[in-house]
Amino acid sequence: MWHRDGYTRLRSVSTMQEQITREPVVFRVARSARGLVGWRPEISAASLNYKPRTRFGVGLIGFVFCVANAAVFTAAVAPFLKGEQSYSDLVGSAIAWGNVDKGFDFRVFQVFLATFGLLVALLVSLCRRLETSHEMKAALERGLALALTPGALWLGGRLVTNSFGSAPIECVLSGAAVLTLFFLLSRPRLAATPENIGAIVNASLLGLVLAFFAGLGLATAISRIFHAPITKDTTIWLVTATCGSAFLAVATVILLSSQAAEIRERIRHVIFGSQIFLPLLCTVIVPPAVVENGNRIVAHPSIALTTGLVLAMAAGWAALSSRWIWSRHPTAANLRQSLVPWAILPVAVFLAVDHPAFPTFFGDDFHTGEHLLPWQQLSDFGKLPFVGFVPIHPLMDFFVSGANQFFFDGTLANYENSRVLLFAVGAALTFITVTRFAGIGLALCLSIAATVWDRLLLVPTLLAVLCDASLIGKSQRWLLCWLCLCALALCYNPAVGVALTLASLPVAIVQVWRLFRQDRNGLVRLTIVCGSVVAAILLTPAAREISWGFVRFLIDNGRTVLVAHGIEWQANAAQMSSVRGVLASPLVWETLRFSWVIVLLLSGWIFLSRAHDWRNARPSIMAISAMTCLFLFFLSGWTLTRIDPSLPSRPGEVSYLACLYILPLVLFSAGSWRYISIPLFMMLIGFFQGATADFINSGSKPHFRVTTGALLEKPATTQTVPDQCISVDGNSLGLRNLGHIYAPKEIVASVVGLKRALSTLLRPGETYLDLTNRQANYFYLGMPAAVSYGAPWVTANTVLQDRLLAEIKSQPPPVVWLTPALALSVDMPAARMYKLYRFLLENYVPLSRDGYFFLVAPDRVGNSNSVREDQIKLLHGGLGDHNLGRLPAAWGSSWSKLETRFTRVQQLSTASGPITNGAGVSLSCNDRSPSGAETDFIKFDFSSNLLPTAKMELDITWTSEHGFGVARLLATGGTNLVPLGAFPAWLLSRNISDVKIAPHAPPSGLVYTIEKVALMRLKD
Repeated sequence: MWHRDGYTRLRSVSTMQEQITREPVVFRVARSARGLVGWRPEISAASLNYKPRTRFGVGLIGFVFCVANAAVFTAAVAPFLKGEQSYSDLVGSAIAWGNVDKGFDFRVFQVFLATFGLLVALLVSLCRRLETSHEMKAALERGLALALTPGALWLGGRLVTNSFGSAPIECVLSGAAVLTLFFLLSRPRLAATPENIGAIVNASLLGLVLAFFAGLGLATAISRIFHAPITKDTTIWLVTATCGSAFLAVATVILLSSQAAEIRERIRHVIFGSQIFLPLLCTVIVPPAVVENGNRIVAHPSIALTTGLVLAMAAGWAALSSRWIWSRHPTAANLRQSLVPWAILPVAVFLAVDHPAFPTFFGDDFHTGEHLLPWQQLSDFGKLPFVGFVPIHPLMDFFVSGANQFFFDGTLANYENSRVLLFAVGAALTFITVTRFAGIGLALCLSIAATVWDRLLLVPTLLAVLCDASLIGKSQRWLLCWLCLCALALCYNPAVGVALTLASLPVAIVQVWRLFRQDRNGLVRLTIVCGSVVAAILLTPAAREISWGFVRFLIDNGRTVLVAHGIEWQANAAQMSSVRGVLASPLVWETLRFSWVIVLLLSGWIFLSRAHDWRNARPSIMAISAMTCLFLFFLSGWTLTRIDPSLPSRPGEVSYLACLYILPLVLFSAGSWRYISIPLFMMLIGFFQGATADFINSGSKPHFRVTTGALLEKPATTQTVPDQCISVDGNSLGLRNLGHIYAPKEIVASVVGLKRALSTLLRPGETYLDLTNRQANYFYLGMPAAVSYGAPWVTANTVLQDRLLAEIKSQPPPVVWLTPALALSVDMPAARMYKLYRFLLENYVPLSRDGYFFLVAPDRVGNSNSVREDQIKLLHGGLGDHNLGRLPAAWGSSWSKLETRFTRVQQLSTASGPITNGAGVSLSCNDRSPSGAETDFIKFDFSSNLLPTAKMELDITWTSEHGFGVARLLATGGTNLVPLGAFPAWLLSRNISDVKIAPHAPPSGLVYTIEKVALMRLKD
């Protein structure tokens, strides 16, 4: 019963301002053993400290909710608001001239205001129905924030475009669902606490999300398993049915239940039901149908792929059934127990998988060959990894090529499908480990980010395992996992593996120390196990050779990886077009690409903020913050190596990993993950996906936009073959490894032409040496690689080139394919692989056949020395440009380090004193005339009166028995080291004379000097 004085006191408040300033009164439900008795006012401790946020009791999140949903609803109904402009007089204006309906603008504005007012009224009414405690308003704002998640994802993607796109109507639907749930739960007789209301709303929304994916699973299974030609409308109908059923079930449960505990119990059943069809999402791995000339061509999955899918789906249903049986136990009352990771895991697979193109040539034979060759070279020709053939990314390349062979037909036609398996496995591993680390909620959030670049695919998994709280407390198990995972990371991507090993090394040292102090017997056992593994490797010949080859690969490539593959940062050249939205600003673009630096600093800050009280800090947050900071730091050497001006490049891909995967794990572990973090994180995902989805990196398109529309289209996806492509059966062309593909006629003709040209030069069982960087042709033609590197372009230092030269000399290939080459950088091919070119040009004969340029062993052609001048012209045409750029100046600046690699042959004399008027310098030989084979380098010191930033082109000319020759370079002050042997006219000449150095187009007033000129030879 109400107390009369209290009632009078409450009614005596006359103004709203006075109500706001007074103590809020919280109404408590008085209960007895027989149930509800009455209501009584009570001022709680929480209410004494509570300050209303706004006059209407609606906070900032509520305001944003109203604005966003009003805007989306208005945009959705705007097409129905168009009409005709009415005129009360004969007015000639721009509006009349274009017959424009100006009233449309006002109607849109009015609809927006009306919708906004309606939403505000609904929220105010809801706030009055609910309790006015801080906890209840926090529960309401959490629900409203979750309802904004679809809109946040849409907004992030729209920021990087110059168009609005379609309105995210799913934002309005989620908002309507949340408001409906809160109104249903605000019944006075229910008397639910804020904790119960928040848990019920969150569980209901999660059930709707799972029901959405369940509908997608049904549509995908119908399309991929039963090969039914469904459309997007069919998928929408199925998704509407599953989501509508789930929402109707939730609403029914709330209406028919009298207590919050009863609702929570029954909603668990709804969540179980929402997960039943989720395992069907695994069928997205099955390749979609190909449409050629209107005909639908369906590829039936292999027995191995079908078996794998059946086992994966069966595992999900078995886990779901087991959890259902266990959940009936009275102690299993937690809503989280209703979420079955193995049943929800297919959601992550579905989000990560995309079939971007029909079976075809992918244009980048270098990176395609990286994936396809390792397994083929091992299975067909017995070439052990790092012994007979070197895979650049061992585990990743073997997985793609091996999966292609095991689950598909092992041909080019299924190359992209085998990459789909790689991303599916990576997404599954990430989901499982993140679920164990932080729960299913965060794992689902990270799944929306789809997938990272294939080079970084295992990083989230490895960090989540190594920083798991339950594992860190067990030193022996952690060290065993650390040794295995670091070896796995090294084999997957050596650069990433080295960074991860170094980053986790401090934690390993701490674990060894703990194990030494607490369990020395355990440390001894661990040492024995490691020693046994090392001994087994050393005693097994094949394993020993592979391990030694891998170590040698890391050492040899690590010598020059920076200068061999680096691209400098050109901040001023990184200009995006206006269609890229905010990315058109160079500042935003570079901030996006280098946001991994922010994550590095933030994780370091979190670690230092807890390091002062490390004894009381949780080990997991200390470990993951320290590992993240150190990992990004040690990886920076690899990240900053390639910074392409107009591509995300390595910095952009590492930022994608750091911001969308690692940062959420760090924040969650630090306890900084809030309810508002989910919509903000979704907006960040949309921003990164929209910024990176249209770019190709290393021959692949690693990212795509995850929107509601894209997800609804995925089950009905077909791969349409363009009209300019023809159907190709590899078996009919004698190219079994092509499979059944579709490609432009000219591309097919190029591969067939190469096969035809080589067949006239090679004998059965022979192969060729590829210097064009098109190493995938070894796979297309079914031939072994001539040397241990499929693309010798990778061997950019003399140590690696000496090793390849030894292989070539031991088994000389009869044919070397020289052009047309695939340009991977701006450097001159003959200068990048100079030792190989020098040996091949001196010992092989140039030959052009059917548009292909080869170097052929002399015994394969007759009268090889007939017209040497024509051969040199042919080599010039094949090797390309004669401009060395700044390469001589770059090498010359390090002459003190490189001098020991050369033998000084002749010292050339020059005119003393400075040279004016742009005249040239004649270099005279005191001894006999030099030959190109003995003197393939020239070194000189250059100085001038030009500014250091000015370009100064020099021409080095000479005359030989083959005529006139020239080499051009951009000289700078100091020592210049010129590889004249890169020019066939010099290298193949035996009697060289009239050597001159002259400015090319000299500026007026030029004064320069040439000193210390010497002819050198690079040592063998």
